[in-house]
Amino acid sequence: MNGRLISAYQNWFDSYVSGFNTNDPLLRANLDLKAAHTRRVCRSIVTMLASLGPMKVDRDLAFLAALFHDVGRFSQLQSYGTFNDSRSEDHAALGLKVLEESLVLEGLNEEDRRTICKAIQFHNKYEIPDGDPDFTLICRLLRDADKLDILGLITAHMQNRDETPNRALDFGLEDSSGISRSVLSDISECRMARIGAMKNLNDMRLMYISWTFDINFPLTLSLILENRYLDKLFRCLPAGSEREGIERHVASYIREKQKIWI
Repeated sequence: MNGRLISAYQNWFDSYVSGFNTNDPLLRANLDLKAAHTRRVCRSIVTMLASLGPMKVDRDLAFLAALFHDVGRFSQLQSYGTFNDSRSEDHAALGLKVLEESLVLEGLNEEDRRTICKAIQFHNKYEIPDGDPDFTLICRLLRDADKLDILGLITAHMQNRDETPNRALDFGLEDSSGISRSVLSDISECRMARIGAMKNLNDMRLMYISWTFDINFPLTLSLILENRYLDKLFRCLPAGSEREGIERHVASYIREKQKIWI
């Protein structure tokens, strides 16, 4: 695949996004937010690919998976005004529908189309299936790049949400007290908390913290720590022994993970 073809796909994406017109300032802000998010994920995946060294991966397919991974978000926002798939539709499935109807990937061979679409399909799922190693590597790269950027967005939002409220980023949840037992149980077992278990913003903050347990590459974890995303999310939680215990647990997991990656 040559640079001209990649540029053509980027131009298609820009043209598709520009077709969403609205006079609603919050909807416009969130549409722009998702377009900017996509561009940052593309840059992040290029950086991550460079960090892999000689590891064999189709860099063009990884980039295209990043470019199109959230293409379903725009119709989701316009139709439902939310980022919460459980209250609207699965944005990965919406994206695959857009790609199919637009025929934008028709210039690729069937195997490459399948790899890109499968990576998009599973980029937002709780876990990815075992199987084809090319798909698995690209999907893990995409999931890491996606999580890294969302953590940056969410920590900034949580720190400034009183001044710039955004119900879409809050998933429509209230900033009430308490933490759900199921969220705490998932974290205690070193697994991601499930979105469907979230009852309030404390649960959501912990859900994002629990993404630590689904990071696939050392560079991603290093950047999460360097930008202090976890620290910022923990500071948004109520102080006390419960928070301190979770912090110790997550820190212990990170230390053990870093030992494995050395």
